[in-house]
Amino acid sequence: MPIVVNLLQLSCIDDYKNAKVLLVYLQYTEQLNCMKINNPKVLIVDDALLVLERLSEIIKELAGVKEVAVATGYDEAVEKLVSFKPNIALLDIHLPIKNGIELLKFVKKNHPAVKVIMLTNQTSDNYKTLCKKLGADHFVDKSSEFENIAGIIESYSGRKK
Repeated sequence: MPIVVNLLQLSCIDDYKNAKVLLVYLQYTEQLNCMKINNPKVLIVDDALLVLERLSEIIKELAGVKEVAVATGYDEAVEKLVSFKPNIALLDIHLPIKNGIELLKFVKKNHPAVKVIMLTNQTSDNYKTLCKKLGADHFVDKSSEFENIAGIIESYSGRKK
């Protein structure tokens, strides 16, 4: 059961109660984050047409996925985020003109509820750390973890084929 607290009143409560209210709030927030997405709409952003085609085929076969849209660059992806309204976005880090990291920043600032899976062949810890810091929900190495993408999407929808 959610607890609504007026944050202005917190200054009147002793530290122990502040900590307890904060803990309840964080637990409730975590529950919201773990909620499943019914019939997700998935946006795939990659400049490699072969990757777009293959991912699109895989994701369309998943139980419960409502629709899949694709984009090959930053500007097209921004348009699709507004018009298509995806629940899940797969973003390649290396895109022409503006990269996937810039797109990740845009998504998390303007569409924070969208789950973001970063895709790359560049799996250095620097990229992983940066993407996680910017709000990426998953980081996938296209060369060795490609087959995990379907499972990640299914974990969001709570359905398996």
